[in-house]
Amino acid sequence: MVIDRTRKLKGTVELRDMIVADPDQKVSEIMNKDPVFVHATDDQELAAELMKKYDLIILPVVDSEERLIGVITFDDLVDVIEEEATEDIQKMASMSVTYTPYFHTPVWKFILKRSPWLVALLLLESINSNIISGYEKFLASIPLIAAFIPTMMDAGGNIGSQISALIIRGMSLNEITAKDWWKVLLRESLIGSILGFILAGVLYLRAFLISSDPTLNFAVATALLVVILYANILGALLPFIARIFKIDPAFMAGPLLTTIVDVTGIMIYFYVVHSFLS
Repeated sequence: MVIDRTRKLKGTVELRDMIVADPDQKVSEIMNKDPVFVHATDDQELAAELMKKYDLIILPVVDSEERLIGVITFDDLVDVIEEEATEDIQKMASMSVTYTPYFHTPVWKFILKRSPWLVALLLLESINSNIISGYEKFLASIPLIAAFIPTMMDAGGNIGSQISALIIRGMSLNEITAKDWWKVLLRESLIGSILGFILAGVLYLRAFLISSDPTLNFAVATALLVVILYANILGALLPFIARIFKIDPAFMAGPLLTTIVDVTGIMIYFYVVHSFLS
């Protein structure tokens, strides 16, 4: 690091450049006059991204006046990456973050970290009972419809979790930015449609094992197609919505997304099947 008398960062110089340089050559002649640095108030994730992008082993840290106050080494980068990965995994599991090792964390702390999310998801999931009760007469007339409810919930949740994980990972690697939302929307609309047709076709044939009514089977398969397309688009867009509200996109994956898809997927299922069979 090259600094002036006020400790203001002026540049950086590689050790090998100093070794091979002419003894009479000034440091200012061989240094990089446009150094990469971070401010002390910057997020540690930014520091990790810069060190990875520019293949740095040391990153200067400056204050608001760009005076050198420290450095981040490659060892620090490894710790940051591990900490950020731990944070994302726990957020994707819909729980508050804890950084202490599993066996060193008190049981009561795990309960406090997990229970608020579980209660919130339970209350959200309980909306399904209101939806199903609203179609009580319809279910009574065609009880077989209830047999496909778990399929709709699981398939929608699975595909939503898949795409949200891909988008969140792309965001964390800066492969996907907020302005790419419309590209993702178009791309995942196509992918969701193709996947929907494939899964709907499989379910249509599978449904004949328990139902001999082609109209019912077609209605169920069509509902699955709509649920798959909807879940794929929702799973792709929720991380972008989280960014707009300055929420970590990792929160929009796992149990939270699955619960949202479960509730809305059941509504879609009953609406589509009821439209076909009534």
